[in-house]
Amino acid sequence: MPVAQNTLFLERSGASLLTCHMFLAGHTVRFCMDILEQHHSRIRKLQAIPCNDVRSPVFLALSQLPMPELEQAAIGHYNITSPVHFSDNTRFLLFNGYAPRLRKLALFRVRGFPDNQFEKLTHLSFTPEWYSTVKLPDLVAFLSQCPRLQHLILASLHFNPATRLVEQTVYLPHLRTLVIRSTRSLIEVDLIISSIVTPPASAVLISGAYIEEGLSNLRSIHPPNASSHPFTRAHFDLHNNRLFMIVASKSSAISVDAIPNPTQESVAKIHDTIHWFQAETITELWLRVESNPRSAPLLGLAHAFPSVTALVLRVDKYGLDDTYDTLLREDAWGMLHAPVLYIGPCVTYVRLCLWYGTIPPSVVGGLARKAMVGQRLEKLILEIPHERVPAFDVAELEEYAVEVEIRRTSGCEWMEVPEAYAKRPHYRWPVWPERKRWAPIPDAPWAA
Repeated sequence: MPVAQNTLFLERSGASLLTCHMFLAGHTVRFCMDILEQHHSRIRKLQAIPCNDVRSPVFLALSQLPMPELEQAAIGHYNITSPVHFSDNTRFLLFNGYAPRLRKLALFRVRGFPDNQFEKLTHLSFTPEWYSTVKLPDLVAFLSQCPRLQHLILASLHFNPATRLVEQTVYLPHLRTLVIRSTRSLIEVDLIISSIVTPPASAVLISGAYIEEGLSNLRSIHPPNASSHPFTRAHFDLHNNRLFMIVASKSSAISVDAIPNPTQESVAKIHDTIHWFQAETITELWLRVESNPRSAPLLGLAHAFPSVTALVLRVDKYGLDDTYDTLLREDAWGMLHAPVLYIGPCVTYVRLCLWYGTIPPSVVGGLARKAMVGQRLEKLILEIPHERVPAFDVAELEEYAVEVEIRRTSGCEWMEVPEAYAKRPHYRWPVWPERKRWAPIPDAPWAA
């Protein structure tokens, strides 16, 4: 809207509360300053996006002007490479320390931390300046000034190595969700989780963290008070060189999307990562693998979970150009030389979701090994798409389990939805995958 029309609107608005979206290009700065100076006491929603001038006088005004009616504010922009400056100090006041109604705050590419007491703040999203290091004690001190936080998003954090060993914690008793995005490594994630004490029913989403060296020093991913609400289910999925991990209980979950480097050491790093999940409490293990050698290491992960009683394995197709005849060839699996699936002594229930309608040799080996030591399963379920012809005989499988069941499905049910995922609290929160659908199956050669 042109400046003249904005001015006319402000004249006619009287004492109404305002919603202000400010794009701080050179020709708009003076007008934005006038709005802030004249109407700061009735702004309810504010968005200030810098163009090039991250030292704009607008930011100085935002630090000096009280905003008694402000409820939501977003300052900065995720794509800018220069940090927004409120002052030359790493600690500064926003809104002259007075924004008593503020509930939602987003700060993008900002240098330093606000020194406000955000007594009513429930939603916070924070991204520091580009390629900067953050002092962990400063982050903890900032969060301690937001005692009523319910939803927290932290992005692109990289901690100063000198402060990594400083053990400080903040308790956020009302926190429901924590999103950690685009950290340089899982070590940063570990530091964040170890520093933020959350209620047992909270849920954590970790996205885009790189798996690097030094993972053997990771502390338990469980919060200190999790002993009464342990995680009982775990899901692991290695897809397109990304490791997707979920640990969950009835009420909460931690979801991790990590990126292992494609080296021979990746498998060892993945195993180090698995130990991060306090595996002794897990009783249900869910694995999804693709029929290619890269996914095969996941079959050995069950060793890390000694208390597992139920194992669910989904074996999907690999690639997009499989034809019907190659699907039926066993050497198309790429898993002939995969390690034998470990099925622990406590496991009594196994469910196999099989895209091909064929049981991989490594899985057959795991079932046979368990039966040889007198540990037949109580139940073995095989789920295959409706269009597939099973490549196995139920009678042959009865030597592995007391009860064998074959299900013809269009997809497979996934883990039970934790309460934290029942309703999305904000747009950053993912939808829980309640049901995994099979990909479309190509027509048989004779279908035409």
